[in-house]
Amino acid sequence: MLFTKWIGDLMQEKLSISIKKPSISKFEKGPKLSLVKYILANYPNKYALSVSRLIGILYLSDWKSALEKNNQMTNVSWCLESEGPYVDDFLKLAKNDPEINVVNVGIAHSEKNKNVELRKNYHDNIKISVDDKEMIDFVIKTTKDKSYAAFMRLVNSTYPVILSDHKGEINMVKMAVDYRHLCSQ
Repeated sequence: MLFTKWIGDLMQEKLSISIKKPSISKFEKGPKLSLVKYILANYPNKYALSVSRLIGILYLSDWKSALEKNNQMTNVSWCLESEGPYVDDFLKLAKNDPEINVVNVGIAHSEKNKNVELRKNYHDNIKISVDDKEMIDFVIKTTKDKSYAAFMRLVNSTYPVILSDHKGEINMVKMAVDYRHLCSQ
C-alpha cells in the first residue's frame, strides 16, 4: 500500500501527470446526506447505530420508496456484498462531514464495529421531504427493536437481495416494478 502510494506520488511529481480523483458518488450531491442525518437524529438509541445498520436503514427506506413511489429516496447505486446491500462510499462521506462522527467500538474493523453519530456541534438543519421522513420513520419503527442478526435477516430477505447477483448492482426501481407485477398475479 505504501509502495503504491509512493509510486503514484513519484509519477505525479516527475511526470507531471494529473491524476483525476474519482468522484465520491452521486450520494453526496443534493440533500441526500440529510437523510443520513435525519436517521442519526431520530434513531432511538443514538449511541448504538452501527454503520451497517445505518446502511440497512437507508437500503430499506430506498426499497420502500421504490415500491411506493417508483423511485429511490437516495440516488445511490446499491451493490450486493457478502453481508447484504452496501454503499461503498458512505463511510468516506460520513468521515468528511463535520457533523457526523464515526467511532470504532470494537477490535475488528468491520462495519458492525463502527458506530455513527451526530457530533455535539450538530445544528438541527435537516431538510427532507415529508414522504422521505414518513418512510424513514416507518423503517426505524419497524426495525429499532430487532437484534443485529434479525435486522440483517430482514434486509437480506428483501426481493432485490434475493434475486440480485452476488457482488452486483441492484436496480431498485426495476426490481420494485417486477415485484409489484409478481404480487399482482
